Amino acid sequence: MFGLSKEEQNRRAYINTVQKLMDEIFLLSSREIADQDRVWDQWVNVQRREWRDLWDLQKENVKDAFKARAMVILLAPKIKWVPFTWHDDTSLDNYLFLGVHDTPPELSLPVRKFVSALLQATVDMTLTPSADEKLQEALVFYNRYLLKILAVLPEDDPDALNLFNRYQINDPVPFWNMDDASGYNPFHRMLSSNIPEKWKKLADEKMREIIRAEQGGRVQARKDWEGALQNYMSHIQSCLYMKSFPYSVDLLASQIGFALGLPNTKGRELICDYHVQTFLTMLQGEKRKELRHQIARHVILADHGEHHAFKIYSPETFAAAKMMLAEFGCDDQELGNRLRDVILQNETRLREESSRTDKHQAQVASVLDQMR
Repeated sequence: MFGLSKEEQNRRAYINTVQKLMDEIFLLSSREIADQDRVWDQWVNVQRREWRDLWDLQKENVKDAFKARAMVILLAPKIKWVPFTWHDDTSLDNYLFLGVHDTPPELSLPVRKFVSALLQATVDMTLTPSADEKLQEALVFYNRYLLKILAVLPEDDPDALNLFNRYQINDPVPFWNMDDASGYNPFHRMLSSNIPEKWKKLADEKMREIIRAEQGGRVQARKDWEGALQNYMSHIQSCLYMKSFPYSVDLLASQIGFALGLPNTKGRELICDYHVQTFLTMLQGEKRKELRHQIARHVILADHGEHHAFKIYSPETFAAAKMMLAEFGCDDQELGNRLRDVILQNETRLREESSRTDKHQAQVASVLDQMR
């Protein structure tokens, strides 16, 4: 392919991949392919088609090879790379984002196998040095399709491990704005998804390897806001806001124990004050008492920086302080003394606030009396 642009090389590689997979999975002869080309052209041209027709084709009683063609168009990283007839009059680069939030149709076993192999090959292509930024951005959507397939594949299916290994646990392209920022958002999506916990544990191990490397100074985060540890703890705690916690307490306990045992965390607030009560409640039981003690000492005694000392400012933080004092106040004098100080400071603050409120209400009443 001497003299061809990288774009053209990638396009031809994609077309070759599609054709190879069609041959391997559907075992079509040259004559069958020619016949299906003719019928496909008729289906495309008999009326104006759009991406929803491609989804709907999966529900029709038609040959799997036709359904596979529809999935090729839906999953192509660029519409202009599609090797089949398709009339596209939009300005879209691809259809990837259109169906990612929909409930996908149930795919037949051969089509699912084809889609799995196609996704693996396409992800590999987007990770090569010749991939442009558009291809890299497509990884965001391939990640989400990979999750959809992992949710339905048996854990022992060889394709499941192959798909997991291609899942990108960090955002493929860094970004930052006032509402959102890159930094292992795909890891959070995996934790909060309904896929088997096997994959969540494996993703968690990948995160831990990155965190150890960063904490040990062997690697640096891609961007300042993409530090692995800060995002790890943030994504774990954001799962607390879900209707039900999306994975086992055993895994959660392991995650917190790992984070609290790391070196070089001085000045870091690993656990938000507001979540302490929830964690202590979730991690009940004698076998986790030492972990609860670690949490308490980290939250109350560790150096979190000048502005992150534990304070009571809500019913949740007050309850957390009382829980920690009740369980560890007698056996851990340092922790107990500090907790008593925090609770006393809160009581003093509440009295002062009550006094200010009473004075203000008296002033209002005095003014109203003068108006009568």
